[in-house]
Amino acid sequence: MSNQFNIQIKGIKEFEAAIKRNPRVIKEALSDFFTEALSLYNRGIIRQPWRVGSGGGGSPVATGHMRDTHVTEIKPWQAAIFPSPEVPYAVYVHGRDGDSRGRPWMTYVFNKNRLAVAKQQDKMLKAIVKDLAK
Repeated sequence: MSNQFNIQIKGIKEFEAAIKRNPRVIKEALSDFFTEALSLYNRGIIRQPWRVGSGGGGSPVATGHMRDTHVTEIKPWQAAIFPSPEVPYAVYVHGRDGDSRGRPWMTYVFNKNRLAVAKQQDKMLKAIVKDLAK
């Protein structure tokens, strides 16, 4: 089971060179991108609950504890969202991808938001390129 999603930057060496040229703009654009992407994932986890008998959705809800305790982390070069370690049973509820007994809400939310996150990524890269072109 993949119970967390990490967003990482490919081409990090080139990106680091750009940061050295203008670190403030790069860091702000990257932070905005991570915030927007995690917001999309979090909305899917919370607002689209997995319903019994359905083919997908956000976090399954019995008591709401698992849904309400997802953790988001933003670091300089990556961001992640995952069920809290306080909820060790999340790995069993999620199941392995393709396991018909599990409810892989993280996979569902990731796939559901793939295009929206890609648009946010493009927006970030355009802002960086525009600033570097000055």
